[in-house]
Amino acid sequence: LYYFGLYARGEPIRVLLNHAGVEYENVTLAGEAWAEFKADTTKCPFGQVPVLEKDGKFLAQGGAIVRYLGGLHGYYPEDLEQRFKVDETCDLVGDFMMPVATNHFKAKDAEEKKEGWANLLKDHYPKFFAFFEKTLKENSSQDFIVGDSYTIADFALLSV
Repeated sequence: LYYFGLYARGEPIRVLLNHAGVEYENVTLAGEAWAEFKADTTKCPFGQVPVLEKDGKFLAQGGAIVRYLGGLHGYYPEDLEQRFKVDETCDLVGDFMMPVATNHFKAKDAEEKKEGWANLLKDHYPKFFAFFEKTLKENSSQDFIVGDSYTIADFALLSV
């Protein structure tokens, strides 16, 4: 797995692989190594990470990777309604994370970042945590966010 030294979009993949007991190499990219990897379109087709190398192929896009691995290891339901709920939850996690990442990486200075965190904690976090709590309460089992076993949605939510 090729990614930065961050949790973010690489973490649900790592959590899934670890939970499934799959051995993998976690390659942390930074500086010149990232520039070289990004420039190689056979390894990094969209100039973005995460990228998973599997059987000599380079698989891109974090959501696609986690769904692929989820299918391989039994964490992505075959039932279309359950799959919809899993995808819905994963997309909601993505919606939650976007302003968090934007504040972390795009704030102009420490004061702007501090103000951004305060606003997120006041409005954003309670709103989305209420969504996650409602989803959990409505599920058949409160041990999992969707269904009655681990899915990629659990790994996405755990990675928040």
